Amino acid sequence: MIKAQRFNKQILKYLLSIGYINQKIETIYGPLNIYLDIPEKRQKVFSIFTRFKYPEKAIQNYIDCNPYSGKWNFHFSDSDECINNFVANIERIRIK
Repeated sequence: MIKAQRFNKQILKYLLSIGYINQKIETIYGPLNIYLDIPEKRQKVFSIFTRFKYPEKAIQNYIDCNPYSGKWNFHFSDSDECINNFVANIERIRIK
């Protein structure tokens, strides 16, 4: 559970540093809602759930989100890989 707590703490710290308010950030494709998963003791997957408000804008620019729901989720068995992949993708699309 310590790894899960560290994971959530690192992601939340990053999100707050880039303007995460009311579970969303602004991106060049519109608002992106972001929800953190709280892994259980036996769970071996680290997840971050996101959803574009306007998925059609993201799809037009080659973001691999669900074209109907706007869901764009990150699931990895390694917490560091999940964090690094998520941060790299968000840095490409966030409004700076």
